[in-house]
Amino acid sequence: MRNTPAVTREKAEGGDTRDTLYLLCGLAFSGKSTLAAALAERLDAKVVSLDEINARRDLWGGDGVADDEWAATHRQALREVEDHMRRGTPCIVVDDTNCYRFLRDDHGELAGEHGYRVRILVLRPPLDPSSACSAFRALSRSAAAASRLRSPAR
Repeated sequence: MRNTPAVTREKAEGGDTRDTLYLLCGLAFSGKSTLAAALAERLDAKVVSLDEINARRDLWGGDGVADDEWAATHRQALREVEDHMRRGTPCIVVDDTNCYRFLRDDHGELAGEHGYRVRILVLRPPLDPSSACSAFRALSRSAAAASRLRSPAR
């Protein structure tokens, strides 16, 4: 995975990956959840996913989530992160866009209170949004054409 070498190198060079809070930052579909899963596997990290919290609350981002509901989800994420810290979980990953500084600052303050260091990992999508949409449309047309070719003639 392209986004994990720095973490892997830090561990390989004898750097302490314990007591670290990783904040993932990036646009939707930039690979945050994929990276979170890789970090969980490689570093035995616990992941706090705001998408999963929203799902438990029967909220779905694609439906549009009100600001007050996002605030409640953020507070729940902070509680879950703090629970992991109190249990002594050495490596925690927050899977969210973390697009506003106050969101990152809230996690930073919590980390400081519990002696955790913070690492912010910014993910950038490989394509600009218009290229991604064009690629998706092209793939959709190709898939539809392939499906028509595989279907028996009527």
